[in-house]
Amino acid sequence: MPEDECVPMYSVIRRQKQQAGFFKHPLLVVKVEGPIVHFYSMTSKPPKAIAELGYYFHIAYSHHDTRDRVLRLAKGASPMHGPTIVNLECRYWIEWCYINEWAGNTEIDDCDMLKLHLKIEEMEAAQNRYIYKPLLRNMIDFPIGSIIMIQNPEKSSTIGSPILITGKDKDRVYFLRIKDMNKVPDINVFGQKWVAPISKEPGETSKGEPFVVLDEKSPNMRESS
Repeated sequence: MPEDECVPMYSVIRRQKQQAGFFKHPLLVVKVEGPIVHFYSMTSKPPKAIAELGYYFHIAYSHHDTRDRVLRLAKGASPMHGPTIVNLECRYWIEWCYINEWAGNTEIDDCDMLKLHLKIEEMEAAQNRYIYKPLLRNMIDFPIGSIIMIQNPEKSSTIGSPILITGKDKDRVYFLRIKDMNKVPDINVFGQKWVAPISKEPGETSKGEPFVVLDEKSPNMRESS
């Protein structure tokens, strides 16, 4: 990343990060869309909460390091200058033209980039709405019936929220929000007709209302939902 003063205030990165300390760090590019680069930030060690959750990867010093929590280098790639981790807490984006060229030829092996993407899918599915910031994606690509996470506004008490996609047309997606059953006061006011519990097994509520049943291959919800 360039120095803070080298990035104009109208850059897309300013919507995500304002702190000067965020800049001048190396970054790992995971996707390029026209002039925009999607990336994860890199530091010498993970923050305490990120370390406890395992939301990071170490960057290997060679192509031969095959440990689970490590992304090995591509053949012939140069190692980083010191211990380095990729922080997976949030994916950022910035215009390609503002990124400085890295001094070394450091590149992750293609197979380990797949390992990274699988870890991201696992984090998305875990639905940790208090820690993990879900990816911004084109929801048109998801089939009806999918449960995904979307980002909440900045002042919300949680970072993300799971939703159920219920319909689509050419450029619009319709969805219902999924709530933690233990934290929705309206359930006590309006009764079960306003909610449909999500379950791995078909059934009915005590008042005869149906469940929303998950596909047999789908993991269960993180919370009673």
